[in-house]
Amino acid sequence: MNLPMKISPTIILITFFAVTLFWLIINSRLWLNNSLFGILIVVFSVILSLQAVLTLFWMLYTWEDPEKARSYRSPRNLSVPAYSFTAFLPARHEEKVISDTIQAVNKIDYPNDLKEIIIICRNDDEETIKKAQTTIEKLKNPKDRKS
Repeated sequence: MNLPMKISPTIILITFFAVTLFWLIINSRLWLNNSLFGILIVVFSVILSLQAVLTLFWMLYTWEDPEKARSYRSPRNLSVPAYSFTAFLPARHEEKVISDTIQAVNKIDYPNDLKEIIIICRNDDEETIKKAQTTIEKLKNPKDRKS
């Protein structure tokens, strides 16, 4: 794809958004009434439109050049995690899904010694507590606990 073919969709989009913005300015009662809300909507629309045009422009260039695509890709080798995190799982009458929820959070690709899952249940929710305790015992992760 040569340069004029890359730029032409971008120019078409820029023209479309410019005409749309012009139409909004001319025909919008919110704009004519000098409403702050109307002005914010127009400014926000312009910002999003510019972001969309830039994204399209960058994508056209990146798809053409595989080397650029590789340079912008996420790293293949990630550094070893150093920070711990705690997942708080509030649950009330969720005996049907609490086991799946705990297992899903536990499957996060992160070292077990750096992740902690805390399930928060009320004392009167005995079924959810039983299911949570059973699931925690099956996982055998010492940092998972019920409070």
